[in-house]
Amino acid sequence: MPFQLHRYMANLWKNSAKQKQRRMPVIPIVLYHGADTWNPSLLSSRFKDLPDALKPFIPDFEYVFVNLSAYSNDFIKERLFTLASLRIAMLIMKNIFDQELLARHMSEFFELGRSIFQEEQGLNFLESVVNYLYKATEIEIDTVVKSIAEITLKGGEFAMSTADRLRQEERQEASNKMILSMVQNAKKQGFSIDIIAKIVGLDVALVKRILNHETVEIPLHLLDLENNR
Repeated sequence: MPFQLHRYMANLWKNSAKQKQRRMPVIPIVLYHGADTWNPSLLSSRFKDLPDALKPFIPDFEYVFVNLSAYSNDFIKERLFTLASLRIAMLIMKNIFDQELLARHMSEFFELGRSIFQEEQGLNFLESVVNYLYKATEIEIDTVVKSIAEITLKGGEFAMSTADRLRQEERQEASNKMILSMVQNAKKQGFSIDIIAKIVGLDVALVKRILNHETVEIPLHLLDLENNR
């Protein structure tokens, strides 16, 4: 982690130099929401058995360490941040490892953003939250959408369209992998490229690219194999 922070800070200064901006100090903030106890150390601690004469050459720096597990949900909701979006994000991250509790209190958390879910910026934030919950938890996406819809109709409709998009992307990815696997397996069984192309309904050029392990985009109308048989 200290090496990552050092790289991020250096990149910020590098970019500011490119843009001919005034150099500004960077205050690193580490936000931790893991289940285990963690006491992060400074960069210098990552160099073992370092002689004292060399320590001045290590670019050490301080950083702010925020451990979400040290705060109660009520403290985060009422005192930790001013922005509703930050409060919601922190509450979700804090409770992400107790998904039963997270699902039970989700409406309560989303209630904090009732007003911002009427604006474009709030809806963009909501899209990120739905996407995060869909990929990082086992909570039913319909539960998430329902929790949002109870707070705001506009936000609920937006969350539903986001959920539908995520489901479609997941189905497309699964079907895409299946077609790629069929092409590779057919080749191993000795089928010619022309025959393989006819089996999966792709043109020969696309099959050749798949067999060459190139990144390809399968046409959407071919991804639902059951309906194309």
